[in-house]
Amino acid sequence: MTCRVCRGVLRPPARGRRPVYCSRACQARAYRSRRDPPVPAPAEPEPAGRRRQIVEAVWRIAAERGLQMATVREIAAEAGVSPRVVQYHFADKHHLLVTALRMLHRENESRARERIAALRDPADPRAVLRATLDELLPLDDQRQTSLRVLTAYYARSLTDPALAEVFLHDGGPLEDLVAALITAAGPRPSIDAAREADLLVGGVSGLGLDLLHRRRTKADVRRTIDYHLGRILADDWVIRAASPHDVEAVAELRAVVLRADLERLGRYDERRVRQRLRDGFAPEHTWTIEVSGAFAGCVALRPDGDVVWLEHFYLDPGLQGRGIGTAVLDRLLEQCDHDGVVVRLNVLRGSPARRLYERHGFTLDAEDDVDVFMTRRPA
Repeated sequence: MTCRVCRGVLRPPARGRRPVYCSRACQARAYRSRRDPPVPAPAEPEPAGRRRQIVEAVWRIAAERGLQMATVREIAAEAGVSPRVVQYHFADKHHLLVTALRMLHRENESRARERIAALRDPADPRAVLRATLDELLPLDDQRQTSLRVLTAYYARSLTDPALAEVFLHDGGPLEDLVAALITAAGPRPSIDAAREADLLVGGVSGLGLDLLHRRRTKADVRRTIDYHLGRILADDWVIRAASPHDVEAVAELRAVVLRADLERLGRYDERRVRQRLRDGFAPEHTWTIEVSGAFAGCVALRPDGDVVWLEHFYLDPGLQGRGIGTAVLDRLLEQCDHDGVVVRLNVLRGSPARRLYERHGFTLDAEDDVDVFMTRRPA
């Protein structure tokens, strides 16, 4: 026999009941513990995020090696756990793959909502439409990984009917959302919003794969999207990719727009103002602005290392003051913000255009007798 408190050996009594405590001190300790019982230590919890750790391993394998390599053993090794831990958290491999797919959809939706809420005007259906289509493009590491994973799932679903049913059902009614945004943004007459939404979602998804393969640049993809949105939406203005044939129209507009400021600065030369544009014209980085189908202006974004230069932003003086320049600049800077790009420009001293750039977040870098140099960092 041992004491219930100290586990010491109990001496058998000469008569009567057997003792359960070796001393009055142990008996008192036992009574106190009954009055104020100790709080039991909590059970050791399962490591936080273990299921997510395993799901992220599925994503990495799918993105880097394809879903056919996602065996339970490979997933466990990638997650740094044993296969038994994987089997403890997921009933079988199909359950794990479906959970990983649905978690990816939820994360994509959550991040998309955050980016859309951060738009300058999240109530503008046109801005939301563009942002929604951007979610289909690999514009950053997160969206690039997501597209790789979803592509791996799509390939696997072609030969796995059970996964195909989940994959196609869980894709989300994206086409319905895009159709609703087209309707809210104001389509041109005779436009079928539902069919255009099908074309946009399918087309932009394909362009996203081209970006992954580096068959196209981001600028190419944006021009294509701008072209189709310009065709669909009843805009007063549209922008389209410039061609070498636009150089003379742009040079002439430059001479008209800059004349007053250059004359004020004593720098106007009728031949040189046009020739400088011809010498530096790069149609691959330039867009023309059209109003009611007619040429009305131009703008360029020229890459230069880690920054882009906003150049040759001219608008027909007869169309200034209608908000077209502001709308074009909003669209370009929104794309630059998505890409995380620093934008630089120079504007003639005393030009009223400087106030437009300051309203859009450009700040002074330096200035000389002729030019003011400004920079804008991503919002």
